[in-house]
Amino acid sequence: MSTNDYPKAIFYDSKTTIFDWHDQWMQAIDQILEEYSADVDRHAFRDRWASYMGGYFHRAAFSEYRDLNPCIRDGLVDTFNYYGIDGDPSDMSYFTDLYEEVYPFEEASEALAKQQEYTEVWTFSNVESEYLDMMVDKLDMEPDFVGTMEDAGHIKPSPNAYRWVLEQNGMDADEVLYCAAPIFDVNGAMSFGMKCAYLNRPEQEWVEPQRDPHYVVSDLMELADMLEDGELTPPERTEPGVRVE
Repeated sequence: MSTNDYPKAIFYDSKTTIFDWHDQWMQAIDQILEEYSADVDRHAFRDRWASYMGGYFHRAAFSEYRDLNPCIRDGLVDTFNYYGIDGDPSDMSYFTDLYEEVYPFEEASEALAKQQEYTEVWTFSNVESEYLDMMVDKLDMEPDFVGTMEDAGHIKPSPNAYRWVLEQNGMDADEVLYCAAPIFDVNGAMSFGMKCAYLNRPEQEWVEPQRDPHYVVSDLMELADMLEDGELTPPERTEPGVRVE
């Protein structure tokens, strides 16, 4: 453990935090736009698709649970409709077939292994288990806990997803530091009562969280160094929905 015995675990998001799936998006979109000879900016298509998909899985987080694949498919259909493309819902396979090509960020394996010298490392993903398993197998270390929306039957940022992970590991929110790049996940974790490190990589546009994150890091090694140096301090109290000071 670190000097102050906090955190007992670092709880990570997976995609865009540990694993870089930018190329997966762009390769899939390039193939789709080429198939339909669509004169659409690839980045605009990506942002539109991601926005629609996010809407569907946030609805599933707080309404009726669904796996991620139907959310990807329905988001793609909405994007086709937005751009007037007569596309096929099955074209989502251009995206899902590329999960096996999603790799960890360059520093991830070394940084997470270094963190394990002091604390447990967990990851939970809003993705089906078969896909997260493909990604985790590419790490040169083994997380202490791996879970998915499919395992939990809950999707972040629902508090039930964070609660499920904590219960599986027998820990409370005030014992765990959360780390994520997606801003909805940062907001969700802090609202649940965990201290949070916002991972804002140099290529990532700053997005303002609803509350000030407790830490901001540019990569996972920076967080490992902070852990080693005892710079991560425990909260004084934790209450769901109340920012920890």
